[in-house]
Amino acid sequence: DTCHSLHAKDCSGESCQELGPLWAPAWPTAGLMFLAAPLRAVLKSAAQAAALVERGGASPQGHGWAWVGVGGRPRIMVALVIATLATIGSGATALAEFSAAGMHYATRCPLERASSRCGAEICPSPVCRRETEFSPCVCGRLHEEEMARALFLNHFPACQPYEWYSWQMQKLEELVLRYENFACVVGPLICATAAVGGALLLVQLACCPMLLLGRLGVRQAVFVLLATEDELDVALLFEPGGAVAQSQAGDTAGGEP
Repeated sequence: DTCHSLHAKDCSGESCQELGPLWAPAWPTAGLMFLAAPLRAVLKSAAQAAALVERGGASPQGHGWAWVGVGGRPRIMVALVIATLATIGSGATALAEFSAAGMHYATRCPLERASSRCGAEICPSPVCRRETEFSPCVCGRLHEEEMARALFLNHFPACQPYEWYSWQMQKLEELVLRYENFACVVGPLICATAAVGGALLLVQLACCPMLLLGRLGVRQAVFVLLATEDELDVALLFEPGGAVAQSQAGDTAGGEP
């Protein structure tokens, strides 16, 4: 009943800034499934390979770099890469929306007040209007609820229309304070959420290359990154074509009849 001068979307709330996407909680869960769990498996495999090399033992899968090799499941790896890229993309989208919402509400805490009446310099539209360039700012029979919502949505300074009485301005101040308190509570929370989301996205971006290189030997890369010089020397000795591998091949050939 009090919505006569606002746009239909402003009146129904459709134009209000969303706090964030509804699917945002699924992003960290997808990160655990498609980034954290596979990366943990890769690191665990590399650590086991380093331990075997340090003990000088052998793995049932073979010797040398085969200890830290990649399994022959290209379809699973392709699906994992696609899911990883989708997770990173959804995280970037959620972070952009959280950042926009945080800035939207942070700039409205507090709402600006004008020290003068509504006029040519400050005329909050669409609830108030100027017929021509030389006309005054006319608000007409405007309800306080419409004025408060227009000030919040369009980020206009709160001014007093010429047609209003002091009791109307007092009611407007109460409504503006409610909008302001909401913005001052939600704005910092969303900004903190965006900061945590940004840190999470950076971690995911740092982990993503190790998984994307899975088909090209990410376990070998992790092993080279984590292993000591002695462990690398032992791994090279067991490499096919290395000294130990050639010696074992010679012993096998010498034992044949």
